[in-house]
Amino acid sequence: MENISETYKIIIGLFATGLLIIPIALLFIKNTKKRKNIIVDKIAMSIHKMYQNLIITDFDLFPVDSTKYKTLDLLFYEAIRTYLEKNNFCLVGDFEESNFKNKFPNIPYFSRIMISEDDSIKAIIYHLKIGETSFKTIEFVTEFTNGNFIITSNNFLNSQIEYPKEIEFKFFKTNSIQELLENHINNKQQIIESKNTVTQSLKGISGIIEQNKREKAKTNYYRNLIGKDDIIKELKRLCPNTVDNQTILNIADRIIELRTLEKKN
Repeated sequence: MENISETYKIIIGLFATGLLIIPIALLFIKNTKKRKNIIVDKIAMSIHKMYQNLIITDFDLFPVDSTKYKTLDLLFYEAIRTYLEKNNFCLVGDFEESNFKNKFPNIPYFSRIMISEDDSIKAIIYHLKIGETSFKTIEFVTEFTNGNFIITSNNFLNSQIEYPKEIEFKFFKTNSIQELLENHINNKQQIIESKNTVTQSLKGISGIIEQNKREKAKTNYYRNLIGKDDIIKELKRLCPNTVDNQTILNIADRIIELRTLEKKN
């Protein structure tokens, strides 16, 4: 599902392409012009690959038995489920996402999906472990009939990228499910009142998949055409205080060049 993948593909993309070691690489960037050019090229290629991972044209959901994922924190899943059920959410199920499984078959992962009583809020819970690094994420997603989305999440990495204007991302640095849910509900109501729209109802797995297709169409279009200004914003977040502005511009130019070459091929 794409709102899930928009988070976990960023995370996995960062790790799988080596993007998170960029700040370390940048320590050496001032040594020589030749070394600088090599590192700029490698960073640009890593980020370009990450962008490719964020573009999904096909996906499916497969029900799984959560008890088989013994390396994940199943108590985390259960605690969130219990809280949400007390707040009138219904469990849809536990799922693997086909694209993720195909790209990263050796990384254990499943998402738990729940829906609010009025079918307007989708909750996604997942624990992702890569080596010693662990991410426990809670996300709420609402779609509106005007085609816009709001996503509320505690995933920091998800907050480091740019989104199409139709998708409003709200990051809260908290592990409190109550805080996340309350903020999502409040922001959802503000959008309804300020933009004269209503929420799009979800009906079962088919409705969830169709919603993800609509969201993915927006994110795919944006990622295929992401401009230099937005790339620079992302680079400055991903590599804070580690590189000069000119190098950031050079990396952005190289990313755009790689994208152009790929489209020609």
